[in-house]
Amino acid sequence: MKNPLSSFIDFTQKLGVEPSDSTDEILKKQTLIMISGLICFAGLIWGFLYVSMGFKFSAVFPFGYSLIVGFSIVLFHYTKRYSHFLFTQLLATLLIPCFVQWSLGGFSSSGAVMIWSFLAPMGALMFQRIRDAIAWLTAYVVLLIILIFFDQAFAEIGPRVSIESRLIFYSMNISAVSVITFFTIHYFISEQIKEKRKNIELLDITQKNKLEIESQYELLTKQRDALEEEQNKTQSVLQKIEKLFGQQVSKEVAKELVNTEGEIDSKLCNVTVMFLDIRDFTSFADSRLPEDVASFQNIVFGELINIVQKYKGIINQILGDGIMATFGAPVQIPSHTTDAVAAGYAMIDKIKELSDNGKIPAIRIGIGLHTGKVLAGNIGNQFRKQYSLTGTTVIVAARIEQLNKTYNSQFLISEAVYQEVKNDGHPVTFLGEIALKGFEKPENIYLLVS
Repeated sequence: MKNPLSSFIDFTQKLGVEPSDSTDEILKKQTLIMISGLICFAGLIWGFLYVSMGFKFSAVFPFGYSLIVGFSIVLFHYTKRYSHFLFTQLLATLLIPCFVQWSLGGFSSSGAVMIWSFLAPMGALMFQRIRDAIAWLTAYVVLLIILIFFDQAFAEIGPRVSIESRLIFYSMNISAVSVITFFTIHYFISEQIKEKRKNIELLDITQKNKLEIESQYELLTKQRDALEEEQNKTQSVLQKIEKLFGQQVSKEVAKELVNTEGEIDSKLCNVTVMFLDIRDFTSFADSRLPEDVASFQNIVFGELINIVQKYKGIINQILGDGIMATFGAPVQIPSHTTDAVAAGYAMIDKIKELSDNGKIPAIRIGIGLHTGKVLAGNIGNQFRKQYSLTGTTVIVAARIEQLNKTYNSQFLISEAVYQEVKNDGHPVTFLGEIALKGFEKPENIYLLVS
């Protein structure tokens, strides 16, 4: 069974900690909560002591401190606002002892209770920058000077405190502050030493493992072909899927591929093909630093890929300024056209959201959709394969997307797509029969209003 001190330490490790916190940040938070908890406990003892000795007005301040600190610890646990919590603790620790000293009639009568205020600059030295700690120390010295200046006045208006009571106050104030200071600094340093030892041990283990791996590498190379087929079957399928699609497929598509062991033969499929282009991307990229362009692409394409996966599509190509996606292959999904339209609306909304939130500059995109037959399957050899689509449906979808530049629009669809979604309640505008580059027969083009 753990002793009370160990239980208290374990309890502090659970308060206000976030998953992203480093080991050093966790240690600082834990140490601050420990100090606050100890002073809070001491405040209760001091409050009851003052009440028992007849100093009820003075007892208000340590009781008030315990209440403030207790509430701020609970608030910190739920809000995780470490800087606010730290400032509250330091300010309360600095000021409350001054009020207690005033209420008891000065230094002598209170047993130099203001020594508790020194825990504020000491805490700042542990948890903040040096210049912040100096500011707290300066505030402490200023308050000390003020109390010294008014000490005689406090003594005249304060209650009468016997010599025995003063000695009790002196001994309790000095010993308590000394014990808390020693305990917390000792714990803080010892935990840092433990962490350094762990890092050294991990480094030693890593080096030993490296030597073992190097010595066994040749043996493992010879034995890798002898692994049991049943043991590797699932892993082999997952590797095939990863090579074919990387992180581009939705969960539903991945599940189907596992069931078919990742073998996708070329076949004629009815699909909806999407082309998306970022407007004026060339001028956008030329006017910015390469790292800014890369960051922009990561944000935008990351969100677009998530949307395609959400609506059961796959990414066939990621271009510098756009993407090509397919809905309805390799897994046949009857709702591929409505899924593609929903994905297009979601993409437009997401781009607007990112722009409104200041995560990316204000941009426009162009989307083109066409539904039809394609030849879909793996193209390549045993060393490299790529899932590809072939057919006029792909070309028509690309040509429709390019029309967005002409009509200054964002979302255009073909007649085939329109026939599938015309009863879904989407606001549609018929643009007319439009000749597409490379095709003799014009195509009915519709604008989906976003």
